[in-house]
Amino acid sequence: MDDWGGQYHLCRFHLNRALTRALGNDKETLRAVQDHCRRGEIDPALRLLGQAAGRVPITQAKEIRQVSKYLKSNADGLQDYRENLAKPDSAWRRTGAIEGNVDKLSVRRMKNQGMSWSLQGIRKMLWLRISLCEDKLQERLCSPRDENVPVTLPEKMIRRVIDRTLKYDYSDYFRATMPALSGPHSSRPWVEMLKSLTRIAV
Repeated sequence: MDDWGGQYHLCRFHLNRALTRALGNDKETLRAVQDHCRRGEIDPALRLLGQAAGRVPITQAKEIRQVSKYLKSNADGLQDYRENLAKPDSAWRRTGAIEGNVDKLSVRRMKNQGMSWSLQGIRKMLWLRISLCEDKLQERLCSPRDENVPVTLPEKMIRRVIDRTLKYDYSDYFRATMPALSGPHSSRPWVEMLKSLTRIAV
């Protein structure tokens, strides 16, 4: 993410849901842990969770230990980005539609019915797409490869494809027209529907 100017931020919804499920009716501890998390204070948050685990039944204590592990694994993104937005020199930005874009570009492709992917399958598909963008697909498919060696993507290759994609001039797409809107069938119902859709898009 550093290469793209990104910053890791743990989703508040999933964080608060995990804390609420683990701590149950202990609202006081829940609010205190949430406050520490909001400020990015991992150690005090873990200490409170550890104390709470010692006061509850074994089953709930297990859930609290799991959420503690969850916090440790995501410590770098624990602080709420809104804590830094008001600072004059802040490089933090609002998350906007990031999660929605991830959903549309990645999750739907990987998890929809008939589209479930394994990690190995995703890597192979990425290798295929990068090879296609590099115009080297035929060359790589025809070259012998040791089946015991996993498919890898050199970092320079990935960066080259990403840079080329970012620099591509997409202006032709925005100048595209729909001849059906002004053609001989422009008064037909399906064309009227297209017209309404184009007005919504604009």
